[in-house]
Amino acid sequence: MAEQRVNILVYKSDGTLIAQYLLGDGEHLIGRDINCPVYLDSEYISTNHAKLHLGADGIYIEDLNSTSGTFLNGVTVRGKLRIKPGQVLQVGDLTIDLQPESTENIGPGSRLADGRYTLIRLLGRGGMGEVWLAKDEQLEEEVALKKLPPEVGADAMALADMRREVQKSRILSHPNIIRIHDLYAKSGEDPLITLEYVDGTDLTAIAATKTNGIFSWDEIEPLILQLCSALEFAHEQKIVHRDLKPANL
Repeated sequence: MAEQRVNILVYKSDGTLIAQYLLGDGEHLIGRDINCPVYLDSEYISTNHAKLHLGADGIYIEDLNSTSGTFLNGVTVRGKLRIKPGQVLQVGDLTIDLQPESTENIGPGSRLADGRYTLIRLLGRGGMGEVWLAKDEQLEEEVALKKLPPEVGADAMALADMRREVQKSRILSHPNIIRIHDLYAKSGEDPLITLEYVDGTDLTAIAATKTNGIFSWDEIEPLILQLCSALEFAHEQKIVHRDLKPANL
């Protein structure tokens, strides 16, 4: 089996990218020691803070009795735990986004899902894979296509969780919530989700244009009201987002 390579992106609490690494299979120390494969210069990071395990059986994180702690989705890591797709990894005051490289060689013009979707351009990458602008050849319309990490397709439980999440989210119809269309999962291919495509930007990008990233109340109030309206509607359907951040708004 080919080696799994993982992009490691490290962010400050304000969303600023401060470090990036590309790691292969093996054990990799995370810490403030300059010799650590994942070197993080922060007073809240211990000399040898945690250990990242990458291999064919998945991605694992192990806390090394750090002072400020290691967390998965806000829960303290004790011992060695598997990192499941979509979970948020935090070490000290920093967030680490793990992006496994795709096993498929794709680009603009590639046809996915038995030829139904044609990729147009890459919109972004994140812990849950790549997002592309694509054309639905059957409906002749543009969609956002989220290509999920290969480990989701290889993990029956993760794929079942994703299927349930898509089934629940498809019922959401609200002007401030992007519609989810479908989940495509076929043996031997990375699974993908198609969504409504919205041509716009996000709150992180808008904040970057502001002095010190600060909005005036007149600017932020209508955005917060839209967010609250969307969350209220989702909560009424008994759905919780769990990953609210400026980049997702």
